[in-house]
Parts: sequence; C-alpha cells; structure tokens
Amino acid sequence: MLIVLSPFVWAAQDVWVKSEWAIVYADKQMLSPIGKVRQGKKIRAADIPRQHGAILPIAVNDKIAYIYTKDLIMNSEETISEGHKFNRQFGLYYEASDNFMDDLKEHNHVIASVGQMAPGKDWKTMSDQAGDSVSNATMFKIAFEHRPPFYSAAWAAEMGVYLISQSQLQMIAPFVGMNYNYALIKNNFLNIEASIKGLISLQSTVKVKATGQDKDSAMWGYGFGGEAVLFPYSTFSFKGHVYYQTLNFEDFPQLTGISAPLDQITGIEMGLSLSYLF
Repeated sequence: MLIVLSPFVWAAQDVWVKSEWAIVYADKQMLSPIGKVRQGKKIRAADIPRQHGAILPIAVNDKIAYIYTKDLIMNSEETISEGHKFNRQFGLYYEASDNFMDDLKEHNHVIASVGQMAPGKDWKTMSDQAGDSVSNATMFKIAFEHRPPFYSAAWAAEMGVYLISQSQLQMIAPFVGMNYNYALIKNNFLNIEASIKGLISLQSTVKVKATGQDKDSAMWGYGFGGEAVLFPYSTFSFKGHVYYQTLNFEDFPQLTGISAPLDQITGIEMGLSLSYLF
C-alpha cells in the first residue's frame, strides 16, 4: 500500500495509519471511497492538511486522493502520546506494498448483456444447403465482475447462451466463460478497456426443423476486442463491446441432407450491457 507522493504535491511527510482501516477517497468532499489502508501502514502524504485540518492529500496512481487525519499518526511524538499500544508497535511498522489490498468482497458488479454475432462461413454454407437464409447469433449472458477502482484490471465470470433461429436451422449453445479487461483510459466517467475472453459449452445443439433432427457437440471459444464503460465505478454503469471471436465445435455430427461440416462460428460480436454495483 505504498502511496508515492505525486510531483504536484509540494511538501511531504510520513504518516502512519492508527485506525484499523483508513478509507481513501477520490474527492475533497469524502463522498467517493476508492480503497482502504490497513493499520500500521506508512504513507507519504502532503505536509499541510486541508479542510481545517480534517483531511490530508495523498497520491494514488499519480492522482490526488484524500484521507482523514483522525485515522493517522502524524509524527513520532504523537505516536508516544497515543499510548503504549502504538508506542510498542512503532518499531514494527513497515513500508506498504505497491498497491491497495484488494478485498474480493467489495467492488463487485452484476452485469446483464445482450449482443449479436455474425455466424461466419461454415454456418452460411450449412444454411445454403438447407435452403435457408442466414441470421445472426443472439447472445444473452449474466456476468459477475470484480472491478476495483484503484486497479486498471478487471475480471469477470459469466454464463449465457447463443441462439440462432432461422426458418430451417436452429442453434442453442449455453456456455460459461471468463473475461479479463485492462483499462487503457480510466476515470470515473469513462473507461476504454482492452478485453480478452474464453468460454466453453458442454452441449451445443443444432436442429433441422423440416426433419426434426438435432445433433449435439461440445464447443469452446475465445475472443478479443474492446469495451467502453460509462460511469464504471458507480452503482449503475453502462457498457458497449465489440469482439472478434471464434466458437469451435468438437467433432460436430453431420446432419442428414447437409454435407457441410460445422467446425466453427467466427465473426464480430457487438453488444450492450447494464451493470449494477452490489
């Protein structure tokens, strides 16, 4: 939890956290918490308190943040006056690590998403042989994302389904997957994030309506692309994504009357999401 003093804070001092946890805020009004620092941690802070001595500026990831002075020991003399507890521990205080301690119980979002994906040439060939016109695959999913505001990275576990419904062919592919995002542009209003993902389906089914025949196989996939997130650390946030992805089918059985194999569905997926911080 080492917080390096930013060049735009002129004078500096070392302070220590005396509360069990000291909350760090992004704003002077102390309304937007971004993390917390454990008791005993040493912080490099501005020399002059603000708000009539109530808060101190510190730097987090090259941005100004604020912490309450009531949670801090300001110098060694104050350490002694605080009592034996802190006097005994003073020699055991240690430098903080490079980042805030991430609490997996916090900064979690549930996300509902919908999207459309072009199914690619294998599906088009199958559709042509079935005398069918091609429709996009529709994606629905629910994800649980961990997005701490003091890191650039976020990750999510998700589950959902891909559906294709045409006059002759249908596909249903339930899946589970993981996403990893890294913010290239990051602030409280907008994140622009690079994203990679992987997913797996134990049973993906294609059905021919005319004959009632259906065949199953396992499917796995991967993708990469980008996301734009509005209000990324608020209670509600909004996402748009664009991925290029591939869904690979494992030894998909041949359908009667259709000689074309279904090896993969590859194409661009675009979608929208609503996120809730809980």
